[in-house]
Amino acid sequence: GKDRVSYAPQSAESAALALRFDALGKRFELQLETNDRVVGALSADAISEGLAVYRGQLAGVSNSWARIVVFEGMPRGLIWDGAEMFAIEAPGDSELAIDTPVMYRLSDTYIAPGTMSCGSDSLSGNATDILKTLQTAAKTAVARGPGAVSEITMSAIGDFEFTTAKGGDSNAAAAITTRLNNVDGYFSEQVGVQINVQLIETHSNPLDPFGDTTNAGMLLDELSEYRLQTPAHNAEGVTHLYTGKTLDTTTVGIAWRGSLCDSYFSAGLSEGNSSVLIDSLIAAHEIGHNFGAEHDGQQGTSCADEVGQWIMSPSVSGIDRFSDCSIGVMQAEAAAASCVTALPTVDVGIVPVGQVSNVLLGASTNFEYTVSSNGTLDALAVMADFTLPSVLTLNSVSTTMGSCSSGAGTVSCDIGDLAGLSSSTVTITATPSSEGIGVMTAAVSTSSSDERPGNNQDVSQVTVDPAVDLVISTPTSSPVFIDAVTTVNATVNNVSTLDASDVALSITFENGLRPDSASWSVGSCSIDLQQVSCTASNFAAQSNSTLSITATGTSEGRKDVAISVSSTEADADPSNNSAQGEVRVVTENSDSDEGGGAVHPFLLLMLIGTLAMRRRS
Repeated sequence: GKDRVSYAPQSAESAALALRFDALGKRFELQLETNDRVVGALSADAISEGLAVYRGQLAGVSNSWARIVVFEGMPRGLIWDGAEMFAIEAPGDSELAIDTPVMYRLSDTYIAPGTMSCGSDSLSGNATDILKTLQTAAKTAVARGPGAVSEITMSAIGDFEFTTAKGGDSNAAAAITTRLNNVDGYFSEQVGVQINVQLIETHSNPLDPFGDTTNAGMLLDELSEYRLQTPAHNAEGVTHLYTGKTLDTTTVGIAWRGSLCDSYFSAGLSEGNSSVLIDSLIAAHEIGHNFGAEHDGQQGTSCADEVGQWIMSPSVSGIDRFSDCSIGVMQAEAAAASCVTALPTVDVGIVPVGQVSNVLLGASTNFEYTVSSNGTLDALAVMADFTLPSVLTLNSVSTTMGSCSSGAGTVSCDIGDLAGLSSSTVTITATPSSEGIGVMTAAVSTSSSDERPGNNQDVSQVTVDPAVDLVISTPTSSPVFIDAVTTVNATVNNVSTLDASDVALSITFENGLRPDSASWSVGSCSIDLQQVSCTASNFAAQSNSTLSITATGTSEGRKDVAISVSSTEADADPSNNSAQGEVRVVTENSDSDEGGGAVHPFLLLMLIGTLAMRRRS
């Protein structure tokens, strides 16, 4: 069964994100940190703003793991609770017609036997000889990865069909990131090799590097040739293609076996036409071939004696575990591969959460940074320092660990000791105070010996775009009798330092209160039935204006009056661009306020007369 996920991100002292939600009749509490190692050197152009990649585990469950990607405010990914795998899928990247994220158990997924197979039975790269010398020992090894101890960098490609199916470059990059974040979960937690994605390339133009073939072997040849001829790809340990084509027969993926690091053979591909979970399993299977693994339970292979269903079984079955034999083979291949390196003991880094490159003048903006300890040992006395451009005015700064101080456009945060493979988040809140382009710099340091200083600094350009800030007050009026006239008043302010042009007011009166005339101190107005429209060609900076509308009550009751304001320019704070008030329309036989406190004029005259007589007596 599938269950819709209602979730509430919460801050946490020891992680970048605490994600809590209820689904499938149970509570899930995830402690997550930014998995910047999956997209460590990814170009800002490759992913859209708002894409966040996380790794972590269920709170209090030591043998669990999670890989979550949040894109356009919606989570998607995998959760392993130590016994069962759960998948979260989001609208736009799911086989299901959904408008909110849904969650389901892998055990509830049915894949018809033989409908999804691998085409890699006889494809060996030039590393086969190395593999054969290690297979005897690997075959009998019982290996379980307690967590990554080494790493490999890889590149990924989405062809035209995949990119188009996902809705363009940004969505395709998010889809690939989600799948490879899941693959990193399988390899980090079971094989002990961390997957670092250095490049994601998507193709929204039909003239991508690949032809129209749907033959898996021919497409793999095209991919390998493209990898060989493209330095950005052959510089990485392996390249994986997500294709939107439907491959011939039942084949859903193919890869060269035992081919890590090779400029031509270290490549594989898989269809990206299924669910996120199934696509992730297929990719893990094909990358497993790159790591030297053959098909489990298949005669003539190094793991022929493995019974049951595994990730490396010849056909996709929905199983989320590598067999012990396959793990041993892959670990042996990784140990001999020059592009698989040990994780650093100490490595601190700093990356922005999202890319806040364009901001509006006067609009308070949060700039978040993840300070990470990517090594296997603690990083001691970690410091994070920031310099704000002159176009920004600092409002506040906070950190999930340690403390921060600020002054003269700089921020310094004493994070303290940061455990290996953990992170802290620094949030800087600033208001753009002038138009223009500035540069924000962020740097991290540690008293420990940092083995990889290349990720210790981030330089981001910030462009402040012009914006006004129009504010409208709640319309007010005294109660009015039926067939009598009242005046509805409101003020409109431009609190920004820029003039607003082509300003428009839209005022809607509920039936029962008829607008008769309207005036605006900086513009002109017209009336059409219950609608009042006012315009001004220019509204001066840091000025205010008065709106007055006479109206006649036509039926008894509370009548709403809604006002909104807009201009040609962007608005720094749209939340104060509209307001709604109400006017009481009463009869002469009713109180002007149903709750009491108002007195009919005739009763008031009687009361005054009574008081006068008492005074004379």
